[in-house]
Amino acid sequence: MLARRTVLIAITVGFMILTGACSRADDGATTTAAPTAAPTTSVLPTSTAPTTTTSTSTSTTAAPTTVAPTTAAVTTTSLPPGSTLPKGACATSQLSVTLGPEGAAAGSQYRPIVFTNTSQAQCTVTGVPGVSLVDAAQQQVGEPARTDRTAPADPVVLAPGAKGAALFRIENAGNVPGCKIAATTSVRVYPPGNTDPVFVPLATHVCTDPPGTTVESIGAVVAGETGLLPPG
Repeated sequence: MLARRTVLIAITVGFMILTGACSRADDGATTTAAPTAAPTTSVLPTSTAPTTTTSTSTSTTAAPTTVAPTTAAVTTTSLPPGSTLPKGACATSQLSVTLGPEGAAAGSQYRPIVFTNTSQAQCTVTGVPGVSLVDAAQQQVGEPARTDRTAPADPVVLAPGAKGAALFRIENAGNVPGCKIAATTSVRVYPPGNTDPVFVPLATHVCTDPPGTTVESIGAVVAGETGLLPPG
């Protein structure tokens, strides 16, 4: 009986000691909340890729332009500035001017003045050429040739290489009493419609005094080389 009481007392005392110890522990213990460190996000330095700047040089030196030479066909018209040769008419530059064989009759000499188309294009000669005799200095001697209207002044179409002619007549100066004779070296010919002349060698004589004593005449251009109209 005594032993049981002793055990009970010991248990009670032990419990009280344990309870007190726990109470002291609760009063002295301060629960310190560990500071919660907000996660710091460290921003890593951004490595910016190097920017490549392309330097565009716009100072362009223009290469010199070489212009190919242009070959222009130059047509020398025989009209003064401001004048116009009729369309399709033969310009002096398109013609070769020569003298045909000499003929004679009744105190005069005759020479056809022949126009040959030397160009590559067809052209037309219409009417009477301007004709006069000149000396070695190409100065006119005597009067210019008068117009002979025997042949009609019809258009004469000259294909390349074709010919037309006008008949030129010169009266023999030796047949004129009291004539002052002068020598000539060429005949100056203006193709119809042109003012650019051609000089064709022709040695002859004319009267210069009295003026107009020697009669020269020129007809219209007709087809062919004789300056004469065809028979019929």
